[in-house]
Amino acid sequence: MVACLLLAVALQGPTLAQVEDRLCRNGYTESLFDAQWAISQGAKIVPILDKMLGQKKKYADVSEYTGAFPFNAEYALAHIDVPAAQAALKKHKIKYGLQGWNLRRKMKSQSYGVVYKDSALSPKASGKIGSALILKPGTEVRILKAAVENPSEEGARGGPATFAYVEVLKTKRKGYVQLAADVFDPFF
Repeated sequence: MVACLLLAVALQGPTLAQVEDRLCRNGYTESLFDAQWAISQGAKIVPILDKMLGQKKKYADVSEYTGAFPFNAEYALAHIDVPAAQAALKKHKIKYGLQGWNLRRKMKSQSYGVVYKDSALSPKASGKIGSALILKPGTEVRILKAAVENPSEEGARGGPATFAYVEVLKTKRKGYVQLAADVFDPFF
């Protein structure tokens, strides 16, 4: 009986309060990483994220809401492969999120993404050598290797600096893009 109850709760998905706590009240860095938790919830979380994005002003009070919202919700929607997520991205005009969602659907792979902020593409996994190219928002990439560590450089969180090895689809140029906080990729 207990097992059936636990299964029913798991299938039900998260509540609005649970999503608010994780994406809005968990501090900036933790709530940024909780975007991965939101993605793991799949289709069950999409209506909640849609509702929250429709009420952005509610979450703008920094005294209560200290998280990475709305960015983390937009990022999660861009990585949930269901039509309702695509519809929410369109509804809220999340340009790069929608572009990334469409690219992954077209390529039938999660190994693709769209740069959402200026990002340096370096020939080596190093932030010290400068960049060969600045990738502009909207640049489509194929992620060849998600996490390449450079133990000789310290990353933002104290460990080794971490990079994604990518190929720019338009030019076929390959290189390394540093991950935010050493674990969060810069691709919608």
